[in-house]
Amino acid sequence: MKIRRANQKDVIKISTFVKELKANTTSNGHTIGKEYLKSLLRTGFVFYAESDETVAGVLLANVDARIQFSNILHMFIHPEHNDAGLKESLVNKHILECKKMNVCDIALQTPETELDVLKFYEQLGFAQENKFVLLTKTI
Repeated sequence: MKIRRANQKDVIKISTFVKELKANTTSNGHTIGKEYLKSLLRTGFVFYAESDETVAGVLLANVDARIQFSNILHMFIHPEHNDAGLKESLVNKHILECKKMNVCDIALQTPETELDVLKFYEQLGFAQENKFVLLTKTI
């Protein structure tokens, strides 16, 4: 399994992969399509795991090196590769790239009901912090 940063040539393949997983719409209604991915390639990270020329997993994150902060936005894993090993490898690749940029804070959001997800990230050293209150408004 090869994990690397994606490039412009990978956008269509990744977009199709996310769409096939029926995960191409975020919780706030944004579409994870070609333009979204192109934007992240410019301003963040798109990590791409490939097995036998097919997409096995993708991690999307934004990054702001000025404030030394990154936010993991999404991680998509093909059902055939849905094990902690690939997920952990993608997150670790992200951590290594953040270290290279002197980014020292990485965050992510997940519902508190997703106990498996919480446990996974906690095993990688992430800790729950209650520093923020999420405020939303539907318009």
